[in-house]
Amino acid sequence: MTPQKLDYTQQKLQHLSLFSSVDIHTLEDDPNQGNRTVLIHVQERNPGLLKPGIGINNELFMTLKAFVGAAYRNLWGTGRGVNFRAEVDDKVYYGNFIEHVVNAGYSEPFILDSANTGRLNLTDSTKIFSISGSLVYAVDTAQADTILERDLTPRLKLLLETYGLAQEHTYEIHDTPGAVDTNTINIATVGPT
Repeated sequence: MTPQKLDYTQQKLQHLSLFSSVDIHTLEDDPNQGNRTVLIHVQERNPGLLKPGIGINNELFMTLKAFVGAAYRNLWGTGRGVNFRAEVDDKVYYGNFIEHVVNAGYSEPFILDSANTGRLNLTDSTKIFSISGSLVYAVDTAQADTILERDLTPRLKLLLETYGLAQEHTYEIHDTPGAVDTNTINIATVGPT
């Protein structure tokens, strides 16, 4: 038992996002003592979170923004979590073009009774893709990802996207209602990060 191992254990407990405070120490001060008693004191945090907001920024001249996010990090006391976030941006300079991003996710801790965490992420978005002179292109994206993650060391994490699928639809934005279809692609992804 070393101070580094105690610190690493404390970090892992904090990264679960289940506790507002974590304290780990031994009753005995002598590190050479054979048997030592370890005390772990945790305080559970409120598992639910709701966060709304509005704002304005100077992105693409002027953008009005609004978002709402909600998460619950300890379903049925098991460490499972769900989250949701929606963001809407009004691009005022580009004919009040409305961008949006909607994310929903689920996390499953301890896959196969191991230190692996599984995640499912779903995303739907519409964004301005590029601006070339008077031509403005937008992209609609629908994406689903399944990810396994594991801590390899205290500072190194492996993410393995077991399967990801995205469909991107790019089109030109006109001053008149409607859009001209320019490109639709399907993207599948697998691999480590």
